[in-house]
Amino acid sequence: MENTSEANHKWHYWLLSSLILAAIPIIGYSLAFVYESQYCKFFGIPREFIFIDWTSLIIAIGSFIGYFVLVFATLWSPVFLRFLGIRIPGLITRRIVRHAAVILYSALLVLRYHSTERFLLFLFIIPAYFMFFDFIWPLITQRKIHDYRKKLVEQDKVDSKPLFTLPNLLRKYLTSIITIAVALSLLFLIASFEGKRAAATKEDFLIPSSYPQSIVLKTYRDYLICAQLNSDNISIEAEYFFIKLGDDPNLKLTSQKLGPLKVN
Repeated sequence: MENTSEANHKWHYWLLSSLILAAIPIIGYSLAFVYESQYCKFFGIPREFIFIDWTSLIIAIGSFIGYFVLVFATLWSPVFLRFLGIRIPGLITRRIVRHAAVILYSALLVLRYHSTERFLLFLFIIPAYFMFFDFIWPLITQRKIHDYRKKLVEQDKVDSKPLFTLPNLLRKYLTSIITIAVALSLLFLIASFEGKRAAATKEDFLIPSSYPQSIVLKTYRDYLICAQLNSDNISIEAEYFFIKLGDDPNLKLTSQKLGPLKVN
């Protein structure tokens, strides 16, 4: 019986590991595409000219891995405190400390994206979601008990038991799925805003020697996507042309600080 249980545990472990390894490059590519999509959208460049090179893909995958290491570190912060021998007294205090890192992380993102109302709303949902299952969920599941602290104690007992009841399964597995979905949604939202911000705040542009009144907006494989620059108000029209690298051996690219640009 023990061998069967151990075999099932190993099978689930390898299945989960395989799914995670398979998801990393897919999510990394998707993040890079979302970033480039918003960058191109700001300048009016069609999405057909988005090309994800290996450098962008590696950066996106590294950001994804680093992000989830941070997320799981914040979620497991009470475990780290216990590992260090720090015991947190009090039922309510333990719950607050458990989500302090998540709330702090959300506050830092608010400071980073404070100008976007949709992002502020999204960041409010994250702490509220975690706080719901620790402070409000016991009120729903432990209605027969009147004292709030006793509700928390009883809920902790229920959560610690391997009970295969619908509420307990929802508590343990559905919340984990929602947590991952929320974290992924936030990550894609960050990639979207970062792509748009990179284009809106870009200052340094390459000037091709063969077209001194033009600037390079981005590269697409072996081509430079360029636009005519209006130097009077530092703006461009949503009309583009291509320069193929290698066609002109005398082509030189010089960097100039011109932006941020306006797109007419």
